[in-house]
Amino acid sequence: MDRKVALEIGSSCFVLGLRRAGRRVSRIYDEALRPAGLSNGQFSLLTILVALGGGSVGEIADRLGVDRTTLNATLKPLERDGLVQSEADPRDGRIRRLSLTDRGRERLTEAEPLWRAAQAKIAAQLEADSAHQLRSSLRAIG
Repeated sequence: MDRKVALEIGSSCFVLGLRRAGRRVSRIYDEALRPAGLSNGQFSLLTILVALGGGSVGEIADRLGVDRTTLNATLKPLERDGLVQSEADPRDGRIRRLSLTDRGRERLTEAEPLWRAAQAKIAAQLEADSAHQLRSSLRAIG
């Protein structure tokens, strides 16, 4: 491969662009959510637990688009801090069901305005139509 091809790939590759943008956006959310003691991944997990009313580890991992190992790493500090509860499924003890505790709901409520500030910061960097198109394009991909 020559330099010209490498530069073309570097400037047009979807995965490279998405990963680079994803890391930058993640840093903005992580910094914003730090005062609530949450990372953006933890905030997303807590939010999905509220939206679904809880769920199995497999369901939650699928909704977050992560594997179970990654989800378990995110869960450990949340369970340790009493924000998330894990129980065996009453119908199938092999399945772990996750739910948000009252303490987790309080932490999520504390973090919501911080998330909104990060959301506004990112939206301000995009034109309104561009922000809408970006959301639509991301949903189309997965």
